[in-house]
Amino acid sequence: MVSVINNIEVVKIPFDKSTKIVYLPFNSNLQQRKIHKIIVAATEVNQVITDTYAALKVANVVDLKNSFITLKNERKEHIAKDVSLSEFFSNRLHTNYIIDQYLDTDNSFITFNIDPEQEGAKELLLYFLYGENHTTLVEPEKARTFFVPAGFNGKLSAFIHSNEVGNIKKITYTPGDFVNEASFFIQICEQDGRTFEYMSSLLFNDGDQPRKKDTFLFDGLYPDYDNSFIVNWDKDVYITFYY
Repeated sequence: MVSVINNIEVVKIPFDKSTKIVYLPFNSNLQQRKIHKIIVAATEVNQVITDTYAALKVANVVDLKNSFITLKNERKEHIAKDVSLSEFFSNRLHTNYIIDQYLDTDNSFITFNIDPEQEGAKELLLYFLYGENHTTLVEPEKARTFFVPAGFNGKLSAFIHSNEVGNIKKITYTPGDFVNEASFFIQICEQDGRTFEYMSSLLFNDGDQPRKKDTFLFDGLYPDYDNSFIVNWDKDVYITFYY
């Protein structure tokens, strides 16, 4: 039995060595949702991944260890106080913080303690999981792999269609040309309105390798392929949908 993910919304927070405290951006959608948990996608120390849209490097694991989050619920009670962001790192087998509460974003904030020798701004990627993220038995029966060339920015329907693959339960990838690093963002929109927003390849890997552990599974996605898209960076990648 494993935990599956029902909804995902991303919050991007840019920061640099001058940034100290950032309150969670106002987001009316998140304020209306009971947040199940938060996952932070980050790179390894020597790994560089850039958000193509923001042109910012994604934060690394050292940035997480040196930065702390304070979360309050709608009753102004502390859910987490000065907790290292590394506790929410996507590569952890389990999170210590199952929230299942409404957040008071006006009084929830992140304290950045960044090495003053760092150069350039970075970006923190926080993925908020909400909805009925339940525990169930997920057993994919089929898989379909498609090739996405470096530099591709476009619709999923360029590679795959709903009449070929449905009910997606898991996503993995394999970098092309025998490289260890891949950098892509995939957004999956369903016809019923659910959106799994701008998911980084970091969510589907384990260090430098595609994720083997079943720690990021879906309850069965039915993508609207014409309204779902992939933004791939500078390396070819093979992406596999399990269904």
